[in-house]
Amino acid sequence: TSSSTGTHFAYNWQTANGNIVTQQDPLKPIVNKPGIYVLTVVDNLNGCTQTTSVTVPQDITPPLAEAGPSAVLDCDDLTTLLNGAGSSGGAIFTYTWTTGNGQIQSGANSLTPKIGQPGLYVLTVKNTQNGCTKTDDVTVTQDITPPAFSIAPPATLTCLKTVVTVAGTGIGFGTAPIFTWTTANGSIVKGADAQQASVDQPGIYTLTIKNTQNACTASVPVTVNQDITPPPAATKPAPLLTCTVESVGLQGIAPPQAQVQWTTQTGQIVSGSSTLQPTVSKPGLYVLTVTSAQNGCTGTAQVLVDQEKNIPTGVQFKLHPPLCT
Repeated sequence: TSSSTGTHFAYNWQTANGNIVTQQDPLKPIVNKPGIYVLTVVDNLNGCTQTTSVTVPQDITPPLAEAGPSAVLDCDDLTTLLNGAGSSGGAIFTYTWTTGNGQIQSGANSLTPKIGQPGLYVLTVKNTQNGCTKTDDVTVTQDITPPAFSIAPPATLTCLKTVVTVAGTGIGFGTAPIFTWTTANGSIVKGADAQQASVDQPGIYTLTIKNTQNACTASVPVTVNQDITPPPAATKPAPLLTCTVESVGLQGIAPPQAQVQWTTQTGQIVSGSSTLQPTVSKPGLYVLTVTSAQNGCTGTAQVLVDQEKNIPTGVQFKLHPPLCT
């Protein structure tokens, strides 16, 4: 624009390595490539010419965009900060995070936005001096799957089985799970921090498993029942021992399949001590013990065998010697 002007001047731009888009205004041509541009000015009145040149530089260097390493959301960290610190830094750069399927909670125009959902996150870095931009993306995944397990119904506590085991089996425990058994009304005797525990009281027991890889937990309860009901045991009144009745049969009452046993400290069992109808021959207290075949519990009953005490006494007799005849 500092060239000579007037109607008798002619202007011509040429370039060997650039590109002239238009010379509609010969003093202000439009170019779109870097290079050396030469202007020739001709004075049509005297035929004199003058040339000059100008170099058009180019700055299209994009900034550096680094969205950072991938991240995993889990039960401990449902949110996380992305890290674009590896990108170009300075006052001339701007930062914009976008996502189509995630969630940016804050810091969308910073290098460390806070996000709360898995998805693909795109960082755009812009150089405000040359208008160039660069993008990079990072994928955030999520692992919030809790352990999945069940507890098989445990055995019932009985008079014979005083300790039973409870155990959880399933998947999704991770490589180093944490097991915790708890109860409000039972009693854990072993394995409170193991996959299988031993208990000796009826109640509700809860197993909580924590997957230490994703910090997720799950809890499952199980009920332990108890059957310590003694079987019914009864006896019928015993007959009386007399001078002529020297042994009598006893009669016990017990459920089918139950085991029976008669004992005595003062009497005498002649036979059938393991039947419901033993034979005894002495007065005394006889105890019937009944053991349940189902739970091993015992019930007892007793019967007193008495002896006739009204024995004739004070009998007098007189001997009469035979007479000689």
